[in-house]
Amino acid sequence: MRFLSDEQQALLLLTARSFGSATDAGLDFAALRSESLLEEASQQTVLLAAFEQLSPYKSKIPEETYKRWLKRASRISQKNFIVAHSQKSLVDLLDEKGIDYTIIKGTAAAAYYDDPNARALGDIDFLVRREDLLRTKEALLADGYEADNTEEEHDCHVVFYKAGVQYELHFETSGIPYGDTGEKIRAFLADAPSKAPLTKEGFRAPLPVHHGLILLLHMQHHMLGEGLGLRHLCDWAAFVKKTDGSAFWTEELLPFLQEIGLYRYAQVMTRTCAKYFRFSAPSWAGAEEELCDDVMADILQGGNFGNKDEIRSKSGMLISRHGKNGTKDGAGKNLLSVLHDSVMKKYPVIKKFPPVYPFLFLWRALRYGVLMLFGRRHSIAKMLPEAEKRKNIYRRLKVFETEKGEKR
Repeated sequence: MRFLSDEQQALLLLTARSFGSATDAGLDFAALRSESLLEEASQQTVLLAAFEQLSPYKSKIPEETYKRWLKRASRISQKNFIVAHSQKSLVDLLDEKGIDYTIIKGTAAAAYYDDPNARALGDIDFLVRREDLLRTKEALLADGYEADNTEEEHDCHVVFYKAGVQYELHFETSGIPYGDTGEKIRAFLADAPSKAPLTKEGFRAPLPVHHGLILLLHMQHHMLGEGLGLRHLCDWAAFVKKTDGSAFWTEELLPFLQEIGLYRYAQVMTRTCAKYFRFSAPSWAGAEEELCDDVMADILQGGNFGNKDEIRSKSGMLISRHGKNGTKDGAGKNLLSVLHDSVMKKYPVIKKFPPVYPFLFLWRALRYGVLMLFGRRHSIAKMLPEAEKRKNIYRRLKVFETEKGEKR
């Protein structure tokens, strides 16, 4: 692919091998910039999975680079062990208190991989019913978990810490849009915690139909925000590949995706996975090759959570409100919405004294402008071109649009 560097092609090859593809596509690993390959794998948060497939090419990689790769992979494996152990303690507590829950993302996504241990873990995300939120908080605090009081209020989770591990207690999943569509999704996922089956690893994970929707919501949330990483795409690929042909696709998930306007998004992301990770796409996953190429280029350019380019990452606030409104609003409206949310979270006094809102909004806007002039905030003028370039791709994904083109 002309838009891919040799190192990016090599990384995609290694990732494809983790999905069962054994072809080497004619790449000469001896001619690669091995340090660049290592950094690309790290920035996409697939270093561990790629390293597991590196052994056939070990002799073509400088020894010092291989040692650095091994060292980083070892650290990730160690963190995975710590996260899994910490999750076990959390699960035991929730079971003891009789709280319905389901682990989302993380180990729930890893369970669909051929080698679950190759999936890098980060936070522990778990979903409870909204009516169980207060008693779950109380149970965590009583057991020594510390609430993160420094974080601004989030619209779908609260954060706790214990022994260096971050826990995100969700009362709903990320990426749920505004309006009627959001309410439909909430109703669809309402029984996800209570219906979550117990895995062989000893924790409760969503039913496949719930897991698929949660992954898609999470993916579009980050893609339209700071950026989507290769790890997120791998999670979707592993899920699709493992469950392709299961009845829930045609009986439940695909019809619901059509109803809420995520069917096109699922088609494109699935076709992109199949093309670059080299497995057969399901019959329903039709999408133009050019769009799949643009999606992959977007993922590789941004890195996991947009960590490759901060200006590009921050441009997400001009594209969408983290996917909650799709791509229907312009940059100006999205920026005003970001400022509004910032004011409402920063100054809760507004709820008691609404007349102070316009003054605090103006203050917040002026403050941002001054900080931007002094280089302490990113320039909107620099973010706009990046936002428009990204949005030109995302519009074609028709996020939360029905086949009739109606925004939900």
